[in-house]
Amino acid sequence: MERAIFNNYGYVYYFGPNSLKGQEKNYCFNILRGGKLVTKTILERAAEFTEINLNSTSIMEDELWNEEILKYFANRSTILQLNEKPVLYSMASEYLLCLEKEKEEREEDERRKREEKNRPVYNEFYKSLVQQRKKQYDMLTNQERELFNHLCNKHGYSIETLPGLFFPEIENAHLIKTPSFVWQLWIYDQFIYNQKRIQSKKDFPYVWVPSVNEKFKWMKGQGYFRVERIKDEWGNYYIFAPGDFIDYLSRIGITKRRSFKNSKCHEINVDHIYSSNNLQESVLVEWGAFKYSPNLYLNEEVPNKVTTAWDDYLKRLK
Repeated sequence: MERAIFNNYGYVYYFGPNSLKGQEKNYCFNILRGGKLVTKTILERAAEFTEINLNSTSIMEDELWNEEILKYFANRSTILQLNEKPVLYSMASEYLLCLEKEKEEREEDERRKREEKNRPVYNEFYKSLVQQRKKQYDMLTNQERELFNHLCNKHGYSIETLPGLFFPEIENAHLIKTPSFVWQLWIYDQFIYNQKRIQSKKDFPYVWVPSVNEKFKWMKGQGYFRVERIKDEWGNYYIFAPGDFIDYLSRIGITKRRSFKNSKCHEINVDHIYSSNNLQESVLVEWGAFKYSPNLYLNEEVPNKVTTAWDDYLKRLK
């Protein structure tokens, strides 16, 4: 029978479960031509091929081929087995791209439906951020307001266009009564802004956290910053917060730790943080920055306009 098949088709192929121990769920086929093994292909975890329709099967580039096998190879890992077979690789690649596009469209449609369902929640959260910003600004002391207005005038900011990344409450900020956007803006002004020019003669511009802490204590002593508590019940001190803010900036990419184990020295990658265009952009960027602050948790998926605003703003920083 094998000779008759070979004489008629020029090849003989065998298909069935792999006989090797531990690979019983894999299926393999061998193609022989002229008494020699031409192809040995193993299909991993491919039980569906036990019902293979041989009438729809052909041999292409010495591979057993049909629609089911095309689907099997339309995968980022299995398609690599076809690297030396350009025709089959092209077919599998084209089919894979179609599958991935269909998946992206499906996921995008599901995301839109979720966003539409959550829209009332998103709108309420956006309003709460705007209201909280106004409330915190109204509660500033005279000295805090004086400092904040001075820094805004210097950098071209306002309470509405202040970059949203200054608003999230980072680790240990709960121990500082002065709103985060005031003292975080002050740290940016004193230790980040224009430092590439100021430190141009050094090997690289950097911020040294102990220096930030010392000057922060001095500002506190002068009445510009208020502290809620010196220490909390978990042993965290308010003075940890400035360093936590620098770490937060490193997660965004504005600074970079010089050592994984040592968080005191950060190289400055970006020394000019641009103003937001308007209140909406500032609030959306604030919302997007929450994912870089470990102590802030959001119950709902972030809407697409937040992700877009955040990505667009970061591009302006680079």
